[in-house]
Amino acid sequence: AYKNPAIEDDGIYLPKFGASEHVRVRDCQVKDFGGQGIYVGGSHVVIEANRVEDCEEWGIYVALGAVRCCVSKNSVKGCSTSGSLADGIGIYVLGDDCRVSDNFATVVNDTAGVGAYVAGLALNAARCAATGNNVNGLGTGGATLRGILFGNGSVGSCVAVGNHMNGEGFTD
Repeated sequence: AYKNPAIEDDGIYLPKFGASEHVRVRDCQVKDFGGQGIYVGGSHVVIEANRVEDCEEWGIYVALGAVRCCVSKNSVKGCSTSGSLADGIGIYVLGDDCRVSDNFATVVNDTAGVGAYVAGLALNAARCAATGNNVNGLGTGGATLRGILFGNGSVGSCVAVGNHMNGEGFTD
C-alpha cells in the first residue's frame, strides 16, 4: 500500500457494525498505510501476534462500541506520524471489557502540539486490563508524554499491572 494524503487507508479494517463479531486477526504484517494499521469494531475480536509498522495514524485502534476484545502479543513501531493527528498513540482502546497484554509499542511523534498527547498505550474505556506491555516513546512540540494514558473521565474499573514504560521524555 502507498501513503496517499487524499485517502485515509487502513491496513486491516473491521467496521463497528455488521459481521465484525468473533473475528481473529493473527500473524499479519501491516506496513506503510496512511490510516490506522489495524482498525477494529464489533465484539469478541482477537488481535494477536501482528506486526504493524510505519502507519500514519494509530497502530492498533479498538473503536468506540467494540466490546470484549483482546489485543495481545502485537508489535507496533513507527506509527502516528501524520502531521494532521492531534495525538500520537501506538495502541488506542476505546472498546469496553478489553484485555491488552504483552504488546510492544513504540511511538515517535514530533508533530503533536501543545495540548496533545503522545502515548504508547491509551485506554479510554470501562473494565479494561493492561498487563505486561512494553511501551516506548519520544515526542516533541509541547505534547504531554505518557507511557499509558487513561481517558478523561470515561474510564471505569480499569487496571494496569506489570507494564514497562521506557523512553525519552515519558512523564508517567
